[in-house]
Amino acid sequence: MVANSKSQTLVAISVESIQREPYVVNGRHAQSADIEGKSSDPNSHFSIRTGLLNDEQLCRWELLKRHGSTVVELPDGYRGDNKWIDLAIQKAMDRIAKLYEGTEGVERVESYDPEFARGVLAKVNEHFPTPIQLDKLKHSFDSEPSDEKLLIALDGLQCDGFIEGTPLREHTSGKRKLMMMANIKMTAKGRQQLSPAPLQPDRGVTNFTFNAPVGKVYSNSVDQSTNFTITLPNLQDIVSISEGHPELQAVALEIRNAQQQGTSVLEKFLKWAGLVSSIEGLAEKVYQHYPQIAALIGRAAMLVQHFSK
Repeated sequence: MVANSKSQTLVAISVESIQREPYVVNGRHAQSADIEGKSSDPNSHFSIRTGLLNDEQLCRWELLKRHGSTVVELPDGYRGDNKWIDLAIQKAMDRIAKLYEGTEGVERVESYDPEFARGVLAKVNEHFPTPIQLDKLKHSFDSEPSDEKLLIALDGLQCDGFIEGTPLREHTSGKRKLMMMANIKMTAKGRQQLSPAPLQPDRGVTNFTFNAPVGKVYSNSVDQSTNFTITLPNLQDIVSISEGHPELQAVALEIRNAQQQGTSVLEKFLKWAGLVSSIEGLAEKVYQHYPQIAALIGRAAMLVQHFSK
């Protein structure tokens, strides 16, 4: 992973291996770790073996190995001696400890998360039209995702045509798993996803037609267990937008009842959004004055596309 800018030097730190040493400490074999740092600045690469690890250090390095890599920023003027390596390693250990404090460790990610992928898409869009490198993208999150989670999201976004980049895939297992991506950039199709076209209702009661690029899907193809939620402020906006339109008000009531009963609101929200787009000028009002609702429409569109595949 590489990234560098005028204001920061980033180093992606990872654990290459953890091995036993030929020493016994407190009745157990001592262990050390091989640590690697990668950066776009050739002077900021390093590869070292730690000394013997205590229990706390070993725990953090094992967490980092499962996390993949963590990206730390070096201070200005860090060159001069190798103390900056110790600084970078300490930052990495502190970052991992904070990231997984009070958790059960690194969560295994095995499937594509459309909501997280949309957040990744928004981060990539912040740099449009300039490509962004993987470690800079990873460093931009308040809560740094694991390599596995981020790469699965990027793989899905590229498959959907929402981003472009230079992928590096593994070939040993036959799964062609994405291992790395460079020069990540938004496509026109991806930018449309962040400013989605309004939903268009079909005359049939049970299906909804989305404008391109989402395509046509049926409401009963949506996985009702998907994690799509509407907050109380969202609901208040929906009620406000629906004022003066009896059909919208009726569906807004259905959404509120579903929310109160703890049942799925996605299908009802799609129905409401479709009606919004059928009323002249209302969809434009939503996108101009209700950005949170516009974002919900985009999220619903992405979920429907994902579950209809």
